Amino acid sequence: MRSGFTLVIALATCIAACGNASEAGSARQQSHFTPAEQASLNNLFGQLKAASRRGFDTGDWSVMAALYSPGALACWDASGETHHFSFLSMEPIPDTAQYTVDSLDRYVFGGVDTSAMNGTHFMSVRYETWFARGCELPTPKKWPEKHFYLRKAGDQFLLVHPCPSTQDVEQKRVVEVWPMVSGAEAARIVSAMSAEEQRSIREQVRRDAFPLNAIYSIQARHHLGYEQASLVLDRVCSTGG
Repeated sequence: MRSGFTLVIALATCIAACGNASEAGSARQQSHFTPAEQASLNNLFGQLKAASRRGFDTGDWSVMAALYSPGALACWDASGETHHFSFLSMEPIPDTAQYTVDSLDRYVFGGVDTSAMNGTHFMSVRYETWFARGCELPTPKKWPEKHFYLRKAGDQFLLVHPCPSTQDVEQKRVVEVWPMVSGAEAARIVSAMSAEEQRSIREQVRRDAFPLNAIYSIQARHHLGYEQASLVLDRVCSTGG
């Protein structure tokens, strides 16, 4: 059974050796797709990579939202929150990433409403990257996995998306459950830190030989979501002495 939206769409990240996606290239050709279908998938994957990078660098995730059909994301406005498409935000997809596409028949979703999505497939994107380089972690790599949901229409694939649950809409929890991920915001936070705060963070990671306590500390101090705090830590470690 596949892990669903609440576990993977937030960019589940391994800090231990849970895989390897270092092989060059971007797509694994899959024999069960026709050439036209594979071309559609390759084109869509290229668009996702470009949008993820631009959105991450600027904090403007409307570039990712533009890849969806008009009205496909309207249900996310039901709570009346100013979400800025935070539910689409993610770390940038590098050129080394690869994808596979499988049926949604046995996919397990959690915490979202899929009744109007009409999806047929999902695209699993995986890659290997460095994390907190400079803070001397025993395993300074991570292997993120991101899932995108698709509808097959003829020989074309279109992006589709689940909706937030009725409970999350009624309680106005969209921004809380799907907080913004932004490289631009991470850079702003780090630039506002004192040299002593940055030094203390790096020392904590080196002392623990694990990043979790430092991430929690950044979360509490700067009122951030877990993933955004991880980006701040990564920047502190990678740019500091």
